[in-house]
Formats: sequence, structure tokens, C-alpha cells
Amino acid sequence: LKKMKVVLLCVVVMACLLADSTGQGSTFDIKCGVEELQEEVIARMDAEDVKLDELQVQHHELQGKLDEVQVQNNELQGKVDEVQVQNHDLQEKLDEVQVQQHELQGKVDSMEGKLDEVQQQNHDLRGKMDTMEEKMDDLKLLLEEVVTNTAPPAPPQWIIIQRRGQYGNLANFFAKSMADYKTGFGNTTGEFWLGLDELARL
Repeated sequence: LKKMKVVLLCVVVMACLLADSTGQGSTFDIKCGVEELQEEVIARMDAEDVKLDELQVQHHELQGKLDEVQVQNNELQGKVDEVQVQNHDLQEKLDEVQVQQHELQGKVDSMEGKLDEVQQQNHDLRGKMDTMEEKMDDLKLLLEEVVTNTAPPAPPQWIIIQRRGQYGNLANFFAKSMADYKTGFGNTTGEFWLGLDELARL
């Protein structure tokens, strides 16, 4: 604006000189014209100065608002960075959880395989127990048959396999053939031999 004032003053002076050189108007008129023009120029320049001051105030206000926005932007950027860090941490934790889940799934699969093996073993043992129960039933029937056939005087929970003593038999009563020893001989009230066949069945 200062340069504009100087330029305008130069223009006014040149206009006055030009008017004086051409002989148009008197010196007083030129002077009055110059003064009026100068006052008008100064008034306009003062108005421009006022507008410039207003613009500078607005610019200052806008710059303040821009600084506030910049601060808010920096705060938001900081929050965005924090969120990104949290997101990264959560992603790492998620990866750890997925690894643990995979390991647990492997353990579950292994446990299921072992459970199947145990169930198979249990099934096999159940079959063996059923077989043993059948054999026990057969043994009970055999014992009942032996007890019934021999009619022992002893309590029923005992089985007489052999008895020797003084029951009026010959001294060589046990000098029998192999067939006798297989089938048995004597009776349970005296000298007695159950028999190899019955022993094999027991």
C-alpha cells in the first residue's frame, strides 16, 4: 500500500506538471485539484488500510482456527495411531489364541483316538469276561455234576480227589491200570481216586 501511495502521488504530480506545461488552468486550480485528488487518494488508501486491517484480523482468526484444526488433527492422528497399535496387539493375541486352539484341537483329536482305543480294549475285555463267565458256568455245572456223582460226605464246597486209609481194602488197592486211573475208582466213603479225566475237566 505504501508503494501504491507513492505511485499515486507521482501520478498526481505528473498530472499537475502536465497541466501546467500545457497552460490549462491556473496554478491555484491545479493546486486545488491536486489537493483534492490527494485527499481522495489518501481517503481511499485509508479505507484500503482499514480493509487490510480487517483482512489481517480475519486472517489471524482463520490462522488460529487452522491451528486449532491442526491440533485436533494431530490429536486424532495420535488416537488413530493408538487404535492401530491396539489393533496390532489384538491381532497378535488373536494369532496366539488360534495357535492355542489348534494345539487344543490336536490334543482333543489325540484324546479321541485314545478313547477309541480304550473303548476297543473295553469291548475286548468285555468279550473275554463273557467267555470267562461262560467257563465259570461250565465249571460250576461240572462241580455240581462231580459232587452229585461222587456224593462226598464232606461239605459241598470241597471236592475229594484222593483218599487213602484203613478202610478194609487190600494193601495193593491202588495198584490199578492206567485206564482205572483215567476213569477213577473207589468211593468217597473209603479209599478213593477221582480220575485223570475229571481232573482234566476241572
